Amino acid sequence: GAMNTAEVYDPVTDSWTAVAGTMSDKRMGHTQIAFAGGSKVLVCGGINGGTTFFGQGVPTWSANADVYDMASNTFSSAGTFTTGRAGHSLTELPNGDILMAGGVVSGLFLIPTATTNCQSWSPSTGGWSSAAAITNSRGMHTAATLDNGNTVVVGGLTGTFLAIAATATVEEHTGSSVTPRADIGTNPGIPGAPTALIGSHQMSRLANGTYLVSGGSDGASASNIAFIFKP
Repeated sequence: GAMNTAEVYDPVTDSWTAVAGTMSDKRMGHTQIAFAGGSKVLVCGGINGGTTFFGQGVPTWSANADVYDMASNTFSSAGTFTTGRAGHSLTELPNGDILMAGGVVSGLFLIPTATTNCQSWSPSTGGWSSAAAITNSRGMHTAATLDNGNTVVVGGLTGTFLAIAATATVEEHTGSSVTPRADIGTNPGIPGAPTALIGSHQMSRLANGTYLVSGGSDGASASNIAFIFKP
């Protein structure tokens, strides 16, 4: 089941140290991001357990967040956001706030459902606030901070647990507005090139400022394709 404990790995000594105390909620499928120069980590959301609905097991979703402080090796509460979720993304915005985008939430009849909801957390106030919603619902997507400070949100699984699909859409988020970018697979040099519906993929920034997007699933089967995204 989900856990509320954590450990810190030191690559110099090749050793692990338990974090004192526990997080405010058990979680798996959650997301975390380092901030404050890497001295703190925001951990939020995730599946914290399960329940039954008409005899069927369904997950329950955490709406709690914690901050890990490297100096004290402890967790402290970072408040509660409005919609519990897992499979979301966390990125830093130009103003220093942390954007939480999309994810999988409890939908109609408690069925896991991808969402367009976005919220932001302020390290200075410790509070959560609403952010502009993304246009396309998605979870198990990837996101990164671009050179201009905005967030790019790429692909993801969409729909519900009963009808899983994937999206090829890409969106740029400023925190207050969202702009569509070229779909995954779009190539100006190859007119009519097919787009790629993928979620649960990986994305890494390369030395030249582009991003490698690899693998994933269209909601039915795994993929062995890869693309280079040029912002």
